[in-house]
Amino acid sequence: MKNIYFALLGLFLAINASAQPCPFPTNVSVTQRSASTLEIDWNGSPTGNYQVRYTITGTGFAGAPIINATSKPFTITGLNQNTTYDIQVRDSCGPGNNFSFWSVTANGTTLCEVNAPFLTNFDGAAWNLPTFGNQNGTINVCWNRDLAPNPRVWRVGPPGFVFNSGAANDHTTGNGQYMFVDNAGFTFGSASTDLESPIYNLNPISNPQLVFWYHMFGADIEDLNVYISTDGGSTYTLETTISGQQQTSSTDAWKERVVDLSAYANQRIRIKFEAFESTAGFNNAICIDDVQLRAAPSCPRPQSLNLVSLGSTSATVGFTSGGASNWNLQIGPTGFTLGSGTISNSSVNPATLSGLTPNTTYDVYVRDSCGPGDVSVWEGPLTFTTACAPLVAPFTENFDGSTFNPGPGFNDQGTINNCWSRSLGNNYFWKAGPPTFTPTNTGPSGDNTSGNGGYMFTESNGFSSQIETDDLESPLIDLSPLTAPELTFFTHMFGADISALRVYVDAGSGYVLVNTQTGQQQNSKTASWKEVIVDLSAYANDTVRIKWEGERSATGFAGDIAIDDVSIAEAPSCPKPQNLAVNGVGTNSATLSWTSGGATNWQFSFGVGTINPANGTIVPVNSNPGTLSGLSPNTSYQVYVRDSCGPGNVSAWSAPVTFTTRCLPASAPYTQNFDASGFTLGNFNTLGNFNACYTRLAGSNYEWSVADDDNFSTFTGPSADHTTGSGQYLLSTNLFSGGLTQSSEAIFSTELID
Repeated sequence: MKNIYFALLGLFLAINASAQPCPFPTNVSVTQRSASTLEIDWNGSPTGNYQVRYTITGTGFAGAPIINATSKPFTITGLNQNTTYDIQVRDSCGPGNNFSFWSVTANGTTLCEVNAPFLTNFDGAAWNLPTFGNQNGTINVCWNRDLAPNPRVWRVGPPGFVFNSGAANDHTTGNGQYMFVDNAGFTFGSASTDLESPIYNLNPISNPQLVFWYHMFGADIEDLNVYISTDGGSTYTLETTISGQQQTSSTDAWKERVVDLSAYANQRIRIKFEAFESTAGFNNAICIDDVQLRAAPSCPRPQSLNLVSLGSTSATVGFTSGGASNWNLQIGPTGFTLGSGTISNSSVNPATLSGLTPNTTYDVYVRDSCGPGDVSVWEGPLTFTTACAPLVAPFTENFDGSTFNPGPGFNDQGTINNCWSRSLGNNYFWKAGPPTFTPTNTGPSGDNTSGNGGYMFTESNGFSSQIETDDLESPLIDLSPLTAPELTFFTHMFGADISALRVYVDAGSGYVLVNTQTGQQQNSKTASWKEVIVDLSAYANDTVRIKWEGERSATGFAGDIAIDDVSIAEAPSCPKPQNLAVNGVGTNSATLSWTSGGATNWQFSFGVGTINPANGTIVPVNSNPGTLSGLSPNTSYQVYVRDSCGPGNVSAWSAPVTFTTRCLPASAPYTQNFDASGFTLGNFNTLGNFNACYTRLAGSNYEWSVADDDNFSTFTGPSADHTTGSGQYLLSTNLFSGGLTQSSEAIFSTELID
């Protein structure tokens, strides 16, 4: 009924408007606002004889003042701030009382006005966090914000949960409130959301400036734009933009932004904070706090105090000056009280602080010195820890001891020696091993040193949509005592999601890549660690830092890269070979290859089972690849190789390899029914054992197994063997185990048959 009534009313007014000689104005709207005025406009001639009446919404038009207007737009003055008014307009088409009907009612709300100086910290009863019944919360009525259907909304924080974006605490006290941008729905394409202030009257202050604090932690953050309006918010001018993530964690310190408003002196202004995003994402919680309008101090303080470089006994800091060309710096132990630190003067920026203690944490502040007795307030603190004093080579580290601690929890980041450093990502990071919970599909079963000690490894702590890297950096190491320095370390790289391990050296001019290990290097947790040797002779007499960069693919968690037993020492006169590998095996011989340390003659040490190379059978080798002959069929051997650089000058032995020689050929005619002769049964997820003279391709998720019924699957395979109905047979089967190579074929080979 209500819809019918309004439809008839609109028809009646339209008919009467067309029938009257003086039609009433249409499309009355508020075009500009201030704290005491509303500007209105409507359809009609720019000049004429109009009348305007207005009243506070809800009080009715009876007795409302009527104002004559001879042009449009028209400004109603003398209004109350932060008050909503109903407004109507009518036309006088000629002399006398030939008035039109009053227009349809329009309404508008005047703005609030506040005299500067003024500070808003978003605390107090007018600012309320979201609740179950009001997920947007409430804000002070003198501020305005975009709400639904906008997918992003300014809300009062902190939220109940902060993880990959946002501030853990406010700036004012650490336990108060702030404003932040929250996702109220999915975003497709560009989206912005605005927060608008009341009107600020700048007349009471000279040389005005806007100061606010911001926290922008989140990988999807794009821009925070700050605008100023002088017409109540009808139009805005962009004054400053902060782009991209500015903090790296929710607990990082807030940053200050100062905006010069001297161009707006003696005016009334409105501020708009716009959070802008051009791409979809959820980690985009831009936060602001302590918004202040104030007079600029006579000596503005510097901003953006930052660490330029760091040594063991010095640190260089940079900053953006407030305008001075001389500065004071104050430094002391972290947490010291201003006034109790050591003050020094500087006429250069960046400025260097010297005479510091190695491996010590300091706070430093800076202030502008504008003239005698005219200094700014202090900017800071900037907190840093000086580097450890360089360690003198030879150097070793096996990552044992209490300074390398995995931590008690699952995926805990743990702690490392404070002379080492690492970059801590959310999903992928270096930590001390072994972990509390050891995965089955990646990482070593024990350390290289003893089998039950410590090591460092990359922990995969979550899924990623892209390739991830993380860095581990050594202390500074003085190589001057060494003539031909050499880096050695052991690595274990088992895991289908391992991409690479890169090694870099920095001698003071930036990191240089010196070694790369690509892909997984082991095929099981129990496989031996691999030794890596890197020539550092180009860095003789330098002080260097070593960096290991681990990289995992974006497909899963099996990306644990481990290192152990790092050493920098004098390179031997006869370097040992590396990467010993078995190329082929026969019944009484085997062919092996290796990477030589530089020699052209070598020696093998071999024996049955597991041997000490000093006690093995040692034979000379003059080619690479080289062949061992005179071996016994179907026998397991272990082999080492070493370089022979000259009479009495041999290298250390390489890491060993093991292999089993082939069986002697069986004679035809030949029959194998897999019931005996070393074939033992598997079960649901194990393969059983093959006769030692048979081989099968292992390490994939699809392999040959020994079976005697259909226990492996109810949907495929026979229910019994062919020979007797109760014997054994070979069956290709899928295994369910993480970290195995995905394969579409299963391969086995028989023994040799003559």
